Amino acid sequence: MHRGVSPEKLGAAFEFETNPAFDDAERAALRLARASALLPNEVTAEHFAALRRHFSDEQIVELVAVSALFAWLN
Repeated sequence: MHRGVSPEKLGAAFEFETNPAFDDAERAALRLARASALLPNEVTAEHFAALRRHFSDEQIVELVAVSALFAWLN
């Protein structure tokens, strides 16, 4: 919510695949986050191909870094 995401969207985060509130870029980022949180080896080249359609290399590095940080904190 500190970044401007609505409470409704946060509440629907686990339904991101089917909820129309999420766009394709958000779905790609959330797929990466879900796969890396479940098991880092679940992240595939297809995840990165999907991310490259919406994000720069620098943004992808940041997405992976944030995901890795929270995995480490868990």
